[in-house]
Amino acid sequence: MLLDQVINGITLGAVYALIALGFSLIFSILEVINFAHGSILMVGCFVGLTVAMRTNFLLALVATFLFTGALGYLVEKGALYPLRVRKGPPAAQFISTIGAGMMIDIAAFMVWGPYTRAFPVPFQMEPIRLGSTHVSPFELVVLGVSLVLMVVFQLFVTKTRHGMAIRATVQNPTVASMMGVDINRINSLVFALGSALAGVAGILISVYYNCVDLGIGFMAGMKGFTAAVLGGMGSLTGSVLGGLLLGVMESVGATWLSAYKDAIAFAILIVILLVKPQGLLGLRKAEKV
Repeated sequence: MLLDQVINGITLGAVYALIALGFSLIFSILEVINFAHGSILMVGCFVGLTVAMRTNFLLALVATFLFTGALGYLVEKGALYPLRVRKGPPAAQFISTIGAGMMIDIAAFMVWGPYTRAFPVPFQMEPIRLGSTHVSPFELVVLGVSLVLMVVFQLFVTKTRHGMAIRATVQNPTVASMMGVDINRINSLVFALGSALAGVAGILISVYYNCVDLGIGFMAGMKGFTAAVLGGMGSLTGSVLGGLLLGVMESVGATWLSAYKDAIAFAILIVILLVKPQGLLGLRKAEKV
């Protein structure tokens, strides 16, 4: 029984880690918490559902990654860039992302309606037996895709030219700009990439729960935010660790408190903010990413 819950927790925690990576990446560059993150995730669920019903699961992942990345780019250019240019107060950017999220929610309601839908089964496969427990094929899909994305993301940040520009901007944007890095372009890239990760995480949550609705983004976004705070907002490694820990704690805790499963994440958030606000791997800005 405990092993089942741990496996469930690791699977769900890997998805939380993807969401947390988006939060931390955006925060590390723009120093703003993207409150539209959950709404973008929700759009990813519906885009993935629409494409999967007409083609296949792999194309749904690709289409969702591209669509939500483009949506994140538009949010950054429309809601954040004008405020940075005019040097508006930091609080204005937070409020702007809230407004962008509400607009996305309304647009999603107009396009897909208020109805709850089931996500189509990616493929048929018998559960895999591991000792006294069984692993669902959908858990393997969710965990596998999440791990692959995390590895690719880490390689992108550490090995590519754009990744080097991102890390330089995190450490010292002024010096990075003097060295020829287009800071505005990096800001847009980071926002698009973080949003794309959220969109794919939305598909994986839809597969895991076999459910797509307008409210799925709020709860998933809040848990991703909790994972980012738990690991250390701005630390990519901390986001992965925070997501996995949150998933396991939530899943194991639900064994005894199933009616309060969602409250566990918020209880963890309160404790972390009180005991260690910087998170488990919280770092100074120069050491992030």
